[in-house]
Amino acid sequence: MTVASHIEIRTLGPETLGDLLAFFDGPGFADNEHWAGCADEFYHTRGDAWDATLAARDAHRAAKIAGVKAGTRPGFLAYRDGAVVGWLNAARFDRYENPRGFDTAYGGDLGEAGAFMCFVVHPEHRGEGIASALLEAACADLKAQGLRYAVGFARTGAPTQSWHTFATFNYHGPLSMYEKAGFTKLREGDGWAVMRKEL
Repeated sequence: MTVASHIEIRTLGPETLGDLLAFFDGPGFADNEHWAGCADEFYHTRGDAWDATLAARDAHRAAKIAGVKAGTRPGFLAYRDGAVVGWLNAARFDRYENPRGFDTAYGGDLGEAGAFMCFVVHPEHRGEGIASALLEAACADLKAQGLRYAVGFARTGAPTQSWHTFATFNYHGPLSMYEKAGFTKLREGDGWAVMRKEL
């Protein structure tokens, strides 16, 4: 699947798993040591305890590998010139084992919606439309699955941690991106705007 601006979008699967892991180990979290060991397993891991640092990387990486092999870790990778420059954790809402309260925040039928949980863009390629390309491809894929809605959660207000950057604060996707893509605001509260688009 190809999107404009010379960005190619591929789905996560056994054949692209190595590319994703190399991206996570390399440029994906190069400027974010706080989440360098996450392997984007946060919304797939039961319980409240969570360590996203390098100390937990091996365990999270093993869970990601097992989940991809089992077909339970969908998502999308953005490539430019053969190299991964972005990642989006997007799936049917009801496929997340631990949506961490975002299911309640949405409040709709989880079986008819897909959710966007995490955008990671290469630090040297931010501002080039990569997240928007991932969002567009994911919406098309969710529609092809027969889902009715795409749902995102955009931050509002000011950063909540001293180490937050624009990228870490907006890892669910910035409000302006959702608005530009035709999403409308369902509700707002507790520092989040629930954004939804009919597919």
